[in-house]
Amino acid sequence: GNLDQRYWVQKSDPLVLMRSVPFSLGELKVLDTYISRINVADDSRTTVTFTKDEYEKLMGISKINAEVLKKHAELSCSPQAKDLFFCIGKYHYFKYALENVINLTHKASYLLYIYVLHNRYRGEWELSLDELRNDVLDCKEQESYQEYKIFKNRVFDPAVKEVNKKTDCHFEYEAIRRGRKVAQIKFIYHSQQLLVDDVANSIPVENDESEIDWEQFYGSEQLAILAEGCAYEFNKEEMEQISRVLVLSLIHISEPTRLGMISY
Repeated sequence: GNLDQRYWVQKSDPLVLMRSVPFSLGELKVLDTYISRINVADDSRTTVTFTKDEYEKLMGISKINAEVLKKHAELSCSPQAKDLFFCIGKYHYFKYALENVINLTHKASYLLYIYVLHNRYRGEWELSLDELRNDVLDCKEQESYQEYKIFKNRVFDPAVKEVNKKTDCHFEYEAIRRGRKVAQIKFIYHSQQLLVDDVANSIPVENDESEIDWEQFYGSEQLAILAEGCAYEFNKEEMEQISRVLVLSLIHISEPTRLGMISY
């Protein structure tokens, strides 16, 4: 019991990238509800039980077919799957509020939200149309969607619209052509929403200070300063990746200067 759409879904990368399993949108929502009620650092409690009424209230629906979801739903992580759910020291995890996905009405919207959220630290990036259509949005079985116009009108644009309207991800895209055909999709992430709730959720409850210790949260003064410049939009793992990219960029920029000095 005790379901709440404000709870966090803390998901490992293998679960995010597990696209070969043909889950329906409803099954994905049940899975996220389960994850929102476990503690990924404590594998001694793997079972979550909630009533049909509790789940209906959480999802904002009047009635679920009893054959689809029994009066009491019990979910338990099998020993074989524990490594995917309770191995916080092995995999990168990222979090999002359950409320971002329970109101989505299309599986493509759910998959697109997870994809954009997982890549948002990049700011702008490109993805081939084939990867977006076949891998990210799982449309490889739909032959008609191989035509970009049909895919765009029936799947991609509705998903983009729903994600921007109902979740904390706000972005736009550009279609990049090679000749007459669209070959790449460029994503531009715009969300400026702060991760204050995310940070507060990661700090021990005993810490009741009015101000968040950003240096403690990000693990170093350097990352905290960099995070401030990003309006605290990214979590610790994302800021570490951004920092590595910046360092490599600076090395690349300074290389000609060093070579020039040696030559001189």
